[in-house]
Amino acid sequence: CTSCVAAGETRPFSFAAELCSEMAAAGHVSITCGLEKLDVSLKRLIPEAVFTDARVRRVTLDEDIFLDPEDASTPSPGRASHDQGKVDPSVLLSVASSTGTADGPPRGAAIMARSQSGCQLWRAVFQEERVVVKQLVLGEASGLFSMEDRRAALREFRQEAWTMSTLDHPNVLSLGAYCLKPPCLIMPFMGGGDLYSFLNDRQSPLPIDQPLPVLLRVRIAYECASALSYLHGLDPPLLHGD
Repeated sequence: CTSCVAAGETRPFSFAAELCSEMAAAGHVSITCGLEKLDVSLKRLIPEAVFTDARVRRVTLDEDIFLDPEDASTPSPGRASHDQGKVDPSVLLSVASSTGTADGPPRGAAIMARSQSGCQLWRAVFQEERVVVKQLVLGEASGLFSMEDRRAALREFRQEAWTMSTLDHPNVLSLGAYCLKPPCLIMPFMGGGDLYSFLNDRQSPLPIDQPLPVLLRVRIAYECASALSYLHGLDPPLLHGD
């Protein structure tokens, strides 16, 4: 407890990390010390959980995120099925308050991928733009059965969110917004798909049996190297590791 330390307590009160995280997720900004009976700022205790100095907006899943009726079909991993750009707000479906819980994405969402770390990626619309929501699923469907596994996954997820919120480079995927309950990251939808699919499953006008133009190869290599150089140049350096 920072208040105990400031008051010179030899045995300062200690807060449970998970309790602090739960308080932050519920929207509280402070927690009461058990000794000094003073309110202590959660921002000072767990800055990564309350996103101190985060450059992105905190949203509420039920109020700010919508579903596109055209997303009824699930896309193949790595392949885009929609163009980027504005979406007509009159056709959007609200994410009901009973969905988007710890058990998984809302009913009707287009699931793009699932990870072994308990995350599911699904398409949505935020501020009339198509986005991808990366949701940490903590319910039974996550495969994280022990409480310790779930706590570890939540810590890693919040660290990823905190780190992404500080990145700013044209070739590094940005974090558009975040939600703490349920834990979600909202990122831009890349309409062109991923680089691996582009290189290994190309369609017209660049069929797979024809080599890529030299200038395009140089551009791909340069932009990848530029992104990695930016990440490695941070203090401390950030490793992509994927």
